[in-house]
Amino acid sequence: MKKEFIRIVFLLTILAALTFIIYLIFISINSEKLVCKSSNGSITIMYDDETITGYTVKNINFNEEEAKEYIKKVGIKKYLEEFKLTFEYYYNGTCK
Repeated sequence: MKKEFIRIVFLLTILAALTFIIYLIFISINSEKLVCKSSNGSITIMYDDETITGYTVKNINFNEEEAKEYIKKVGIKKYLEEFKLTFEYYYNGTCK
């Protein structure tokens, strides 16, 4: 009985992990990306027509909740334009 329980918990954990991985792949495939790099760090922002769908960051401060609130006010395109200019100015980097 105990072995069956452990086996079920293990299988559910594997299933949850696979579901999460498939979700991340789906977001990555269906989202546009803004990739910004500098010698200080980098950030990749994934987005759709309305908002940010995900991001990866290295040595850069980024608050997703604040960004999403600002996007509600100005829209995703305006936000990305401003983010790109800000990143290039403050981090002396490039965005594509």
